[in-house]
Amino acid sequence: MRFILDQWYFPGSPEEALSPFIVQNTGWSFVKDHGKLGLVPEGVNSTMILEFHSTTHPIHSVTVLTMKSYGDRQADSYVRVQTFELQRNLEMKSIASIDILGYHDSEMSVSYKYSIPGVNITHGNSLFLQWSLLEGQLQKSWC
Repeated sequence: MRFILDQWYFPGSPEEALSPFIVQNTGWSFVKDHGKLGLVPEGVNSTMILEFHSTTHPIHSVTVLTMKSYGDRQADSYVRVQTFELQRNLEMKSIASIDILGYHDSEMSVSYKYSIPGVNITHGNSLFLQWSLLEGQLQKSWC
């Protein structure tokens, strides 16, 4: 799993832009690979949680773009992305999760888009995204 962070989307450095949303990080670090800066897991069970606190607008969708590839580092790799809503009464509600494979048979890297189903975060509540590498070594993704 790897987030590709493009400075076109973020003011300043990607670390400065994304760091305020990372509330838990076990095994992920910023790495520049092939000219692309991203968050890369150190190994299986690396987990990161992002929080979008007290949203100012309802959130109706979360989209994840994943670059699948054919290399040995992508073989058998997959990440689970889970979504949660922290309601104003402090009740944590699990929304949905998806498993995203990092490998495909084509001899080129290709981006795929996934929407996480059932996301409907109420204005004022918080959205949590948990990323966990469950198998393999690498998967390039961004959300």
